[in-house]
Amino acid sequence: MQIDKNEPSRFLGDGVSFRAKLIGILEVGEARGERMCQEALADLKMAVRAAGEHKQRIVVCVAIDGLRLRDDKTGVSSFIRSYSPSLFQ
Repeated sequence: MQIDKNEPSRFLGDGVSFRAKLIGILEVGEARGERMCQEALADLKMAVRAAGEHKQRIVVCVAIDGLRLRDDKTGVSSFIRSYSPSLFQ
């Protein structure tokens, strides 16, 4: 059964999953701003190139209650971020 991509109920339960590659994790000063995101991404890409490492393949699960990053090979969740209900008000 397919759920309409505009239907908010698709984020209930396990939510929506996306395959991705984890470049790295970087703490930033602000939580908003496209320029800040571009600079952080450039810094992470340079660090990965310099180290000569492969990017980790992950599955990003987006649900109404939070965000979960899961290793694609092992299935182990490496990062879980719960949302505050006040974000949606």
